[in-house]
Amino acid sequence: RSDTEKLFLNIGIKPNKVQETLKNKQVSQKLVEILNAVNITQCDEKLGNLLYGVATRVTESIEKHRFMLAQYVADKKVSTSNQLDMAIAYLKKNCSLAQIDQQDFEKQIGVGVNYTDDDINKIVSTLINQHKEELLSQRYLVDIAALLRELREAHPFADGAKLIKTFNAEIESLIGPQTEEDLSLIHI
Repeated sequence: RSDTEKLFLNIGIKPNKVQETLKNKQVSQKLVEILNAVNITQCDEKLGNLLYGVATRVTESIEKHRFMLAQYVADKKVSTSNQLDMAIAYLKKNCSLAQIDQQDFEKQIGVGVNYTDDDINKIVSTLINQHKEELLSQRYLVDIAALLRELREAHPFADGAKLIKTFNAEIESLIGPQTEEDLSLIHI
């Protein structure tokens, strides 16, 4: 194994993704440069994937901010893919500025905004309670995706995976699992 391959594996990238990345010299080079700049040679999969995202998703228009963004990821100020999406969008929107307003950037991407599991449980319970009667009477005919979208839009800095998992568990707890009858009514 090459040093680059070992490095990519050590930051949690899956072996098949490592092989794919090694074939793309430009992405490989960017990822190595990022890892060197933030002084990371080993990390968990979540952090590794976010750094990989910086290497692959930072376009030419915001290239000058690549290392700054990588440092935000390394410092865990950008710790979710949603935050990374917002950071990239912010940088693209403001790419003509000579310098990024750090305070505004951090506010817009949710730096320092943390949701505990308890917070997520409360947020989900509140939304489901607002729609409880409708859910009980219509079950899965209610636009579940719209409720989830509402939840995500209202809390963009919350961990999306935790929101979805908690939301799905609460829905199932309230109205039970989706049945064949539910499926037949949905497709009418």
